[in-house]
Amino acid sequence: MSFLPLGFIITVLGFCFTITGVSEQELPFDFTIIVNTYTNLMNYNEETNTLMLFLKMVASGGLIMALFYIISLPVQVVSYFIISIINYFRKNNAGYVGLFKRYLDIIVYLLRI
Repeated sequence: MSFLPLGFIITVLGFCFTITGVSEQELPFDFTIIVNTYTNLMNYNEETNTLMLFLKMVASGGLIMALFYIISLPVQVVSYFIISIINYFRKNNAGYVGLFKRYLDIIVYLLRI
């Protein structure tokens, strides 16, 4: 498993954008939630301590990274499954090559008719 979930999220999003042909600029983003959260965290008054602001930011960053990691787990499981299938076919390719040649011969025979 990877310890870089943000990299996986970026890779998967890039792959999805490539497949669908959608540009990142076409997505409707609403940054008001992010701005409101940031202003609430950084709301500084006389009673607010700089250490508390720092701890809030660290806790928020940790929660965001945990969320990204949880989101990336299904992608990692699917990729591990695909890699396992590829390794299986590489390890046991002799029988499958013969089977593929037999099917190819049948297809070539059917196309000649």
